[in-house]
Amino acid sequence: ANILIEYHLTGMISYRIKNTRDLLHGRIGEGIQSFLACRNAGGYSPDTISNDRIYLGRFQKYLDVVGRTDLSELSQADILGFIKVLSYSTKATIHCTLCSLRGFLRYLAREGILAVDWSYLVPKDGYKKEAKLPTTYTKEEIERMLSAVDRGNPKGKRDYAMLLLACRLGFRASDICGLSFDHLLWSENLIVLKQEKTKKRIELPLLAEVGNAIIDYLKYGRPASQLPYVFLHAGNEHRRLQEPTLHSIVGFYLRRAGIANVEKKKHGPHA
Repeated sequence: ANILIEYHLTGMISYRIKNTRDLLHGRIGEGIQSFLACRNAGGYSPDTISNDRIYLGRFQKYLDVVGRTDLSELSQADILGFIKVLSYSTKATIHCTLCSLRGFLRYLAREGILAVDWSYLVPKDGYKKEAKLPTTYTKEEIERMLSAVDRGNPKGKRDYAMLLLACRLGFRASDICGLSFDHLLWSENLIVLKQEKTKKRIELPLLAEVGNAIIDYLKYGRPASQLPYVFLHAGNEHRRLQEPTLHSIVGFYLRRAGIANVEKKKHGPHA
């Protein structure tokens, strides 16, 4: 019903399926890339820049539909038309897209690409992130999950070590996947690294249980590779693990352990 109403009001159907190909192309894409490079030089986090790329890529997709090929052709109607299409997105997506668009329009005016700073056309949405009750698991449930890992094979040895880093030390998925040998100070029984999300340096004890699990994986599970990362894919492609893969791994063992209501709760390493 929303799709039909949207088409009736705007004459188009906005993005609803993630596009795996590169959204940025042509002269408009080059302008967006320049904006992202400016953001990077200004010290914005990789996550922020990545999100800007997604939201402005959708803006370019809209401009493709209305026939714009150059940023100098941009009109107020184009900006307002894109904002109108956003009304069918979630509140969080609308907020993030408006922020990216506002910053991009300011950049275009500052660089002289647009004669007018049309960022004032982008409304303030007053979005506030709603507080949510955190997902929790009991100590017994965590132990059942750990016991569900088959540590008799390479993949199980890897998964068990990663799960321990999350359960015993509270590591984020990004820090587990990005853990390198330089972070493990064996002689001092420490794990020292700069967190991927906060960029803050942390120093945590290399617990015997965690250290033994990592050693077991390194000696009997990790494929031969020159990569600096501790945890690698178990398949033929020996690549660094990505956060979504770790999320799936945690959910798999929670379900295997028979934990109740897993699908109704957050079931990744963060939980």
